[in-house]
Amino acid sequence: MKIAGAALIVLAALVVLRPFLVPAAWAAILAFASWPLYARIERGVGGRTGLSALLMTV
Repeated sequence: MKIAGAALIVLAALVVLRPFLVPAAWAAILAFASWPLYARIERGVGGRTGLSALLMTV
């Protein structure tokens, strides 16, 4: 009975998380692809991480 309950909880979690899997994968791809640009901007503004994050979002 405990295994069935655990399986039901896992299934319910997958149903809830399923709509977010593709957007999360795209977010990871975009973060990985834009990291070199972010690092270049961060070096350009003297290591100010907040300013470089702001410039990346604008």
